[in-house]
Amino acid sequence: MDNLIQLTRDMSTIYVEKGVTYLEDIESCPHFLKFKEALDKFSLEDLNIAYDKEFLYNPNEPLRYMKVLFEQYIGIGVFFLAKGKGFPIHDHPGLMVASKVLDGKISCHSYNPVDFDKRQRQLNILLEKKEGDAECAKELEEGILAEDLGEEVILTGQTEIVTPKERNMHCMEATEDCCMLDIYIPNSSYRHFYSVVEEGQGEDKDLVRVKIQLTLPALSLRLLKYEDYHQSKQE
Repeated sequence: MDNLIQLTRDMSTIYVEKGVTYLEDIESCPHFLKFKEALDKFSLEDLNIAYDKEFLYNPNEPLRYMKVLFEQYIGIGVFFLAKGKGFPIHDHPGLMVASKVLDGKISCHSYNPVDFDKRQRQLNILLEKKEGDAECAKELEEGILAEDLGEEVILTGQTEIVTPKERNMHCMEATEDCCMLDIYIPNSSYRHFYSVVEEGQGEDKDLVRVKIQLTLPALSLRLLKYEDYHQSKQE
């Protein structure tokens, strides 16, 4: 874990210097290659936690999220999703997110906005709290076109990489009990939720229209402290 954290910090240091443009092309950075190698090797055993499946994957209770590391520019945590649980379409504006399945599997459906400038204008409307303005409300109601990248199943040991411009808009559902490690640069909970309001047809079947949901979906989450579950290798 220490090696993975240090490599994440190395990337976050460059992010502080270069900003979001660095994250948009992060796969070309030598730090990313080392980070990806470490992440590929990382396993559930490397978390060194008490892995109580009956407690962690209770389908009748809120999702479990374990905070591992929270710093200004780095967020690392673990989601425990019972089969059938997940997240509706959402985004991570300006973030790189690496999601590795440590146990189980999860289905991920991704989208890319066709017009990133229009998407940013709509995000700015919300950021500036202008959704009550008539013209701004009309802009939000129109939504944006997005390329439907389809669905993929992420299996144990596999990783999904999200950048500010690639696969940043997605939804997830555990197809079996799933333990998923999430790493964020920078550390931010700023996100929006979307709904598909128009499916693509004919030659444009891969294009859908999505709209930001002004009313947030009800997501129930129970926070766990890594320190309460961590077990030293000496134990």
